[in-house]
Amino acid sequence: MKFKLTFLLVLICTFSFAQDNKAKTYKQKSDELKQTIWQSNTDIFASNAVPDKYKGESAVVLGRSFEMQRTSNSKFKFMGLGGGNITKTNRTTVFREKVKINDKAALESFSKLEYEKIVDRTQSFLFSNMKNKAEVFVGVKVIKADGNEQIINTDEEVLLSSNNKNQTAKLAIPGLQIGDIVDYYICTIKLIEGLEDDEANKYFFFLADEYHVLKYSYVFQYNKKVRVNMLCANGAAAPVESSSGPEDIVYTFKGENMPKLKEEVWSSWYKNIPYFTVSSNYRTKLENLGASPLDKFDNKKSILENRLYNYGKTFNAVLYPFDQSPQKKLENKFKAKELKSLPLDSTMKIFYDQWRYNTFFTYDDRNYEMGQRRNYWRAFSRYNAAAACQMLCDMKIPHDLIVTTSKYSNTLENVFDDTDFDVLLRINGSKPLYMAFERFNTRFNELPSYYEGQKALVLTPTRHSAKEYTFTSVEATLPVSAAEHNKIDESLVVNFPTDMQTISVKRNVKQQGHMRLADQLGLLLMEDTDAEMTKMLGGEEMKKRTTSYNVKQTYNNLMTSIADARKAVKDNFSEEIRVQYDQAPKELSTYKIVNSGVTNTQPFEYETTFTMDGFVKRAGSNYIFNVGKLIGTINKFEQKDRTRETDIVMPSARTLNYQIAFDVPSGYDIKGLADLNTELTNEIGTFKVTSSSNANKVTLNVSRKYAVSNAPKGKWNELLALLDAAYDFTEKKVLFEKTGK
Repeated sequence: MKFKLTFLLVLICTFSFAQDNKAKTYKQKSDELKQTIWQSNTDIFASNAVPDKYKGESAVVLGRSFEMQRTSNSKFKFMGLGGGNITKTNRTTVFREKVKINDKAALESFSKLEYEKIVDRTQSFLFSNMKNKAEVFVGVKVIKADGNEQIINTDEEVLLSSNNKNQTAKLAIPGLQIGDIVDYYICTIKLIEGLEDDEANKYFFFLADEYHVLKYSYVFQYNKKVRVNMLCANGAAAPVESSSGPEDIVYTFKGENMPKLKEEVWSSWYKNIPYFTVSSNYRTKLENLGASPLDKFDNKKSILENRLYNYGKTFNAVLYPFDQSPQKKLENKFKAKELKSLPLDSTMKIFYDQWRYNTFFTYDDRNYEMGQRRNYWRAFSRYNAAAACQMLCDMKIPHDLIVTTSKYSNTLENVFDDTDFDVLLRINGSKPLYMAFERFNTRFNELPSYYEGQKALVLTPTRHSAKEYTFTSVEATLPVSAAEHNKIDESLVVNFPTDMQTISVKRNVKQQGHMRLADQLGLLLMEDTDAEMTKMLGGEEMKKRTTSYNVKQTYNNLMTSIADARKAVKDNFSEEIRVQYDQAPKELSTYKIVNSGVTNTQPFEYETTFTMDGFVKRAGSNYIFNVGKLIGTINKFEQKDRTRETDIVMPSARTLNYQIAFDVPSGYDIKGLADLNTELTNEIGTFKVTSSSNANKVTLNVSRKYAVSNAPKGKWNELLALLDAAYDFTEKKVLFEKTGK
């Protein structure tokens, strides 16, 4: 109770600041807030002691609190010649943390605070304005080893940027030393008139942290006119509900010994770590009248049920019209009777390719950019799946909607927002055919790797009219592709010029399945992909696909963007090599795409020729060739990373094959070739190296196979064994020994 009263005292005090903005200066409000917070005594911040078991940690959070108060009401506002009721929201947050500094890294992290001091987005309308202003106040106290407390003078902050409405500041914490305790807070007071983006009223917290947290408390207080949504996931305890009066409600998450968050390779935090999220919403009666059907929420249903109900409301071609070009393309190409008799894998590929073309290869004054960034654009799966579903219903093609989540995000059971799930389509013919509305290089009947093996809801639609659809649902698990489907085949021919310490490499790379996607995004020129898609689909020239109020200007901008993208192609190939070998090529002489793999099912294929240093070292009259390094950089796992706390979530099952060929330089013999041979096989996969030589020609075949994409943490040692074997190979060398001839 003592803590709750202190919390309310702080918020009532700061709330008065927001109400009395004109009466008090920023400094007066800051000084009053400091006095209130530093004089408050709570159990969260009472102790300065660090348990012995944590004394070796970089830092330890002795106490942490987050306190939020939101009050929203209806307010009459004069606007121009009239007026009406709008939402007025006062929101105050106070984040406070008390941290013991144990090493130089933590000292560097906590030696300064950077913050937006004032953010004013108030908008004026004739003789009125809609207030939207936030003020941020900070306070810092340093506690020395002898118990002496030093309150930092926040007036010594440095303004990093400042204009009439916005200020960004930095506060250095002088005299902070290893062994000190820093106690700091950041308080934000905000006043908003009118509807605010709901995302701004959403708070998300993992119950694990970069440092051990000995005591913590998260408190949320709302007036009862505000609608509150909440989710506690992965074992996070529900909050304690209380009230300081009849007009409000308080939710408190409180605990001790929050664990340290261990960053682990191939992990999904949202699937393993406890977390909670809280959001709030308020609208006036007038605002509710104009609200979209998607804004409705039924407290008697689960969050997922509400989100799916809202999603079902988008199946209304009158309220939410959509582009029907894919359907028209099919109907113009085939007669209705002919369309029904053709195999679905042929007709639906045309349908899907037309969707890709319309989505990614039309241009206006906002999306004429054709540089590499455009390759990474993603479509909105929920909208596009809904549009495709309506067209397929119209054509009477049997299909289902697949509602699922990424393996790296929340589970389906922990859906909170409308953006917390994605929607795919499954065509139901002699075999299931999938449509994923993702990127331009996602193929027909291809599930992105992050959906494979995920739980899903299968929604079967029934069309009653253009404005009404109903759905039945069953649960399912999405299929998983095999390692042989996701494959890289690399061929490397190495030559040793006169200067043997610089090697020349001719590299051919073929990538299939999920393994092609990243390099397609990084290397393909969108101009070339556009031309390839246009030829395949018989599309119009680029200028006719440019829409704008000023088509000529937009098209000129498009041509300039295309020219700039061409200039960057060599740099893109050079960057791919740098990532592969953790060093840039000395010289990149040739580079080309052999097959884009976008309009066909062939592997994505490219070739480069380049020189590299650092692979060969002189040893007297001999040379040492680090041949294992040619399969690319593989990380070494340190001792701290050899234990596992979470299950393994890799991108996909996959196979990586390398064929390395080189001639032994004239006048030298090769030593140590047989020592390269190795083979390791377990439940997770295989690592295998075989070598052969014929006269002075040497060939190495290296295969890395990961037979699974996901595995329980108990299989970590088996995966480590494969990774260790691959890393050890990258350290392997052969000797070119001078023959004396």
